[in-house]
Amino acid sequence: MPQSRGFRVKTRRLLKKKGNHGFSDHFLSINQLKKGDKVVIYINPKHHNGMPHRRYHGKVGSILERRGKA
Repeated sequence: MPQSRGFRVKTRRLLKKKGNHGFSDHFLSINQLKKGDKVVIYINPKHHNGMPHRRYHGKVGSILERRGKA
């Protein structure tokens, strides 16, 4: 039987975080980003929707544009 290779394969240690309660700062920081800002991509395992692939964890990028009301 072939080995399954899902989206979260080999991420169990990468996505492990200490449980903390309260409002996430993920939603607060997105509104403060502007075009040309440098950002570091850290996967937050609390938010499953819009989670990037694990190969992008820790990578540095820049904001090109904002789309819609995001």
